[in-house]
Amino acid sequence: RLSELHFLLRSVPDSDLLALRRQGRLVWERYFASLQAVIDTVVAVLRDRLGLPPRPVTDTPAALFTHDTVPVKTEQVVEPEESLGPLEPPYPSPTFRRNYSAFLIQSHELWNEWGDPFRLYP
Repeated sequence: RLSELHFLLRSVPDSDLLALRRQGRLVWERYFASLQAVIDTVVAVLRDRLGLPPRPVTDTPAALFTHDTVPVKTEQVVEPEESLGPLEPPYPSPTFRRNYSAFLIQSHELWNEWGDPFRLYP
């Protein structure tokens, strides 16, 4: 009933109010703040419904390591027959592709908890 709404709203603790305000602000800024955000949201919803992965994040060079570092030199196994298992010829690793089950399992977290639903992070 409408007459009990005031008492119901007064019973919500302050910590829950702050969490709800934070979530509301995050939703507003991420999805509705500008026309570009609304367009990005509509495209992301269509992409999510079709099960297509988002664009990957562009790589940026880290300032922590410079490019003039020398790789660590590793020592070869002295007796290859004592290593674990037979020696096999090297083969290329399969490329990493996210399967479609990730979107079914993590769709709620993708839109509500992660940093950005518009980019694919490794």
